[in-house]
Amino acid sequence: MDYQKGLVSIVIPVYNGEKYLSRCLDSVIAQTYSHIEIILVDDGSKDGSLNICMNYASKDNRIYVETKENTGVSDTRNLGMSKAMGEFIVFIDCDDYVVSGYVEHLVTLMKEGIDLGICGWVKESEKGETRGRCVDMEETCGVDRCLEVLVSLGGVQGYPISKIFRTSLLRENGIVFDKDIAIFEDLLFCCEYTKKCRKISINTKYADYHYILHPTGSRYASVHAKEFNRIWITEVYSLEKLLSVVGDSKDARKRVRARIALSSSFYINRMFECNYEDKQLQKDLVSKIRKNLGPAMFSSEGDVKWTMQAFLCSISPGLEYKVKSKL
Repeated sequence: MDYQKGLVSIVIPVYNGEKYLSRCLDSVIAQTYSHIEIILVDDGSKDGSLNICMNYASKDNRIYVETKENTGVSDTRNLGMSKAMGEFIVFIDCDDYVVSGYVEHLVTLMKEGIDLGICGWVKESEKGETRGRCVDMEETCGVDRCLEVLVSLGGVQGYPISKIFRTSLLRENGIVFDKDIAIFEDLLFCCEYTKKCRKISINTKYADYHYILHPTGSRYASVHAKEFNRIWITEVYSLEKLLSVVGDSKDARKRVRARIALSSSFYINRMFECNYEDKQLQKDLVSKIRKNLGPAMFSSEGDVKWTMQAFLCSISPGLEYKVKSKL
């Protein structure tokens, strides 16, 4: 497929986003870098999202609308990528928004020999209150260093947003989002892509992406829901897949192993909190903790409480939860 040089394909998955979608699209249309195509993929929305998409498309010939049955964000992003005609691909979520220089700043990172550009982000509440910022970084690095900052809890994070990808590199290597994973499918995608890169440019002083925190989605539910959902465990499976992706990248591998142990202990606790009994699943998670406990005990990926939680879970999950409940 021939790509249009310099064209940036902005892929926006849309699902029941009518409350936020207009703000998102207004921010995209206002980009200072105007050589863009905007691919809206409606994932079977049940509200007025599709009507909003069609209305914007009728007024701006850079906007294209695709529709599909509801199959989740990974399938939706994958469809958007398959339609992209640009040299580069950028992702934006329909409930977020970006500043006018977002795309321009990302494009400036993609100099000769650079295959991935990363800028910063700001996390906000629905009321616009700042809840967090991306770590400060400005460097050009190789694959191992980038994997380290992607998999680290204190790094730039493996979100597909605030990044710019080469379309050709994605397609040549068949890199897509794993539709069977509900949590960390984006981290897995970004790391698989990074492994195929030559160099990566990171400049988070451009904190151009505004990530809005909502009390919805798999990540929020995994922390707060009162009923346990086994789909949350795909977080652990994604981290295990990451081990084969990072390969011999020493620091990244240690961090991933630490996170497997920490996440496994977290979900054991969630099973107790939700009164969810599955002895085989608990046994499997304990096995994962024991296998990866060493890196977890000597890693900066978790605080002392989280690390001790993993340690005690490796001995007796029931005892650990009783101790935690009394504290």
